[in-house]
Amino acid sequence: MAYRIVLGPRPAKKVVHLLLHLVAMAFAAVGLYAAFKYHHDTGLPDLHSLHSWIGIATIALYALQVSESHTTRMMLFFVVTNL
Repeated sequence: MAYRIVLGPRPAKKVVHLLLHLVAMAFAAVGLYAAFKYHHDTGLPDLHSLHSWIGIATIALYALQVSESHTTRMMLFFVVTNL
């Protein structure tokens, strides 16, 4: 949606797309912190249901996807600019 909503050149759209991904990861981190803090404060066990395990796996895979895609993009940028 960032590519369709944002008007302007492609690099600006890519920056908005990156910022939206970073905001989503920040919200996920805050949500994980809040869930673990609540469980710690109330004495509930952490990760006691399939739902919690699937949530952790989803957030971990999302973070891996975003970090690897940006790492690969930066590596390709440096290879192309150093030719």
